[in-house]
Amino acid sequence: MSNRTFRLSRQALDDLTQITDYIAADNPSAAERVLDTLLASCELLGENPEAGVSRHDLRPHLRMFVPGPPAANYIIFYYPISGGIEISDVIHAKRDWPALFLRKDR
Repeated sequence: MSNRTFRLSRQALDDLTQITDYIAADNPSAAERVLDTLLASCELLGENPEAGVSRHDLRPHLRMFVPGPPAANYIIFYYPISGGIEISDVIHAKRDWPALFLRKDR
């Protein structure tokens, strides 16, 4: 068994809170399912840091991963670190996320 894990940046924690609050306003159980799926994906990535796609074009060492349903509308951005990964951002896929990184808004 591996000791790899994940940690959330302040931005990623804020992103998850905003996502959950937004969905919960209409459907609390859906918000819980989405959050559970996002966190399970973070655990998976912690164990398998190379599972995502490299996005060196946006930032050195940045990787991205799209979870399955019901969280498939979100993209998890992360950096491999010693012992696992750090989740930097969780962004809705329809946002202009490349521009957010290139403008250094993320």
